[in-house]
Amino acid sequence: MALILVYSVPLWGHTYPLLGVAEELAARGHEVLLHCGENHGKLARDCLGRSAVAIAALEALRSGGTPTDWSRCGESMLSYLAVAATEAENLYPAVHAALARRCPRAVLADELALGARWAAEQLGIPQVCSYANPPAAPGIGSALGLVREAQETGADLARLLRRMNSFRRLQGLASDRPYGRSRDDCDPAIVFVCPSLRRQDTELPTGHLLVGASLVARDRSHATCGRGDDETPGAAYVSFGTTFDPGADLYRVIFGSLAPLKLTVRARIPPSVQDLLVDSGSQNAEIRPWWPQAEVLSQSNLFVTHGGMGSINESCYFGVPMLIIPQGADQFRNARRVAELGAGIALDHPSPDPSEIRNAAARLLTEPTFRNCSRELGEELRACGGARSAADVVEALLL
Repeated sequence: MALILVYSVPLWGHTYPLLGVAEELAARGHEVLLHCGENHGKLARDCLGRSAVAIAALEALRSGGTPTDWSRCGESMLSYLAVAATEAENLYPAVHAALARRCPRAVLADELALGARWAAEQLGIPQVCSYANPPAAPGIGSALGLVREAQETGADLARLLRRMNSFRRLQGLASDRPYGRSRDDCDPAIVFVCPSLRRQDTELPTGHLLVGASLVARDRSHATCGRGDDETPGAAYVSFGTTFDPGADLYRVIFGSLAPLKLTVRARIPPSVQDLLVDSGSQNAEIRPWWPQAEVLSQSNLFVTHGGMGSINESCYFGVPMLIIPQGADQFRNARRVAELGAGIALDHPSPDPSEIRNAAARLLTEPTFRNCSRELGEELRACGGARSAADVVEALLL
């Protein structure tokens, strides 16, 4: 069995699917060296600790560099790439030293984990890149592609790409590919999405495999939990992920809009916002800073979400129709695609009025077509293989 590095950035939507793959690789007998954010460490230890084979190491590589403020990522698409570049520059020496010392046989790294990807490239270690959404074109990646789609292509982007090229040149890497790929455009890559949900305006680059939703084992077990689809009034879950904070005003509108529907509402809301929601209709909602999302979705009839691809995958996995209020990044495109497929309703501006939310929620709860379409997408996501298919791609590098 082999030592494999699984490297993510401290963003939940990027880390969670990789945890499922790490768990699967460990269950197959591999030694997994995992890097993820500290706030994901407990779940990572729980998942890997339950594997059939003991894990030799679960270590953070951040000790060798300056911590990076990933909370800035929600500002714009360009900020995602800028933070990723800063992290790569801060952590590259520590990551490179750790890889040289441990000598993993393969690396599985998130597309924004540039330091790990560049270090593996420099050391000649085979690698697989993971994406939440398919890249815009070979060698570009979804983050840089989204920057260009958002027309953030002025002087700031040019300066950032020059900076990335300069850093790569200092490490002895090709400086004409700042976003980086390990060898060429045909390097293997996994994309955590199914054919129907992926972007339809570009072709999937060679070597990229759509693996669907990757859930850890304990969350996959919720797929068979019973949920009374005909229950009245039903249950709703509200979450805008861990990166985007829509602010107290939108939460007030959502709670007030859902109140007449007599739903059981569970909401994941950052602690900094909770104190601002007193007497705003939130007394009818159970608010926490964190919920086990898969478990809650398996018991829900409606998901009010920002439309991140990870949230969409999990909602469809459990057959829950979505009311999507996108806030930024790829969420507007994701929301349009879900609406086109009939699995939800997209409100295409970040601050809808109460009647829009209430009317959309009522339709999603009473028209079975939405639930049926979500379930069909869930079946497609499962058919792609998830963590098992992703682990197969990584193991193919070992042959």
